[in-house]
Amino acid sequence: MRYAWSFALLAAALSLGATPPAIPKTTPLTGKVTAVEGPEVRIALDGPLDPQPGDEVTIHFQIPGGPPVRVGTWRVVRVEAATVVATQVEATGVPALDQVATIAALAPRRRPAPASGGDASAGWSAAVSGTARLRYRGREYEARWQRETRAGQTIDNYYWPAPASGGVPAQAGGQPLWNRFVRVPADDAPDQSGATWWFSRWEHVGGQWRQTDTRDEPVELLSRSAGTGQ
Repeated sequence: MRYAWSFALLAAALSLGATPPAIPKTTPLTGKVTAVEGPEVRIALDGPLDPQPGDEVTIHFQIPGGPPVRVGTWRVVRVEAATVVATQVEATGVPALDQVATIAALAPRRRPAPASGGDASAGWSAAVSGTARLRYRGREYEARWQRETRAGQTIDNYYWPAPASGGVPAQAGGQPLWNRFVRVPADDAPDQSGATWWFSRWEHVGGQWRQTDTRDEPVELLSRSAGTGQ
């Protein structure tokens, strides 16, 4: 019994003297909410550094003369130029445009200059817009067309309103949600290697609208005109 107690005391002493695990250091990155799409938010970053997928995002707003009010936490899903896309982890309020976002970046990276020489802080720039007609799985769609440039690559987006589900309108924060077909790169880009269609759709699951992206979809562009769908 004496040896057992001695072993227990030694173990306790060693545990008290152990060095606690180091807390990972993070770099705070700031920005503002530019879009709310169901559980996802888009954030325009203020500086030249980008976070990584998995980094935690905290969103808050400021009451005049009072402390910041925390809206909830999100998790970075991807970074598109200077725009961060994050998905909801826990919401204690409703995210809205222009609310402040703070990202705890574990390994931030400096954003490369865009190949086209444009303004990287803009995230993306729309070159032209209009209307289009497309066919997908035997059904035709009237869509709003928008061509944009992301990190030097030209992309075609085709938007149309997401349909209601079970009588529930496709909305988030009072704003309508839009499905879209995306062609990467644009159909007249010089380099067509690896060209593909994406389908980004909104689905009502578990009482919430969630966005799903699938690639290599059988989309056919039937017609397109510029300057009429803005």
